[in-house]
Amino acid sequence: MSGVGLVSSEGLAAGRGRRASRAEPFQLATAPLEGRYLSLGLNLGFGGDESADQHEILPQGDTYPVVGLEASMVKLRGRDFIWLGGYADLVQSLPNRATRISLGPEVGWGPLGLDLGLLGELRRGQLGGGFQVRGLLTIAYVTAYASFHAVYERGERRLRENAQVGLLLKLPFIMELTGNDGTPSRRR
Repeated sequence: MSGVGLVSSEGLAAGRGRRASRAEPFQLATAPLEGRYLSLGLNLGFGGDESADQHEILPQGDTYPVVGLEASMVKLRGRDFIWLGGYADLVQSLPNRATRISLGPEVGWGPLGLDLGLLGELRRGQLGGGFQVRGLLTIAYVTAYASFHAVYERGERRLRENAQVGLLLKLPFIMELTGNDGTPSRRR
């Protein structure tokens, strides 16, 4: 859940004369208030493949840039900063090595998070499936991550392991804020 939060709670109502609990849906979040959020953003990173000769996840000289898009929807419990939700992402490793899509649940506490997703990959005309595990550290609207993913290769009948590190540059939008009693503060 990139960005819900590490900015002053006064920013939500700035210039509008409203209380923070009366935020409009799809307004950019500037404080970690209890509610549901939709985060959209850009994924920039570097990845590496396990090579046939070496059994290291990131072999020397076999790294490549990765670009993509990500969306996540989470519910934040403002009192204790626990968040639960789901994500979907689409990434392209360059130069045209593979296109991957993954989706799954995510969970976190404050700036720390973890997601686990199913993964589909199109690589050299072959479609494969697997999984991804990713650790997250969020500061304002930037999330640093490290991920591990494995894709089953039918031709070789094995899992090909990959690692990726990077940044998610995401903007969180308020879907709905909830009050202290858990009821919606404003219905759409």
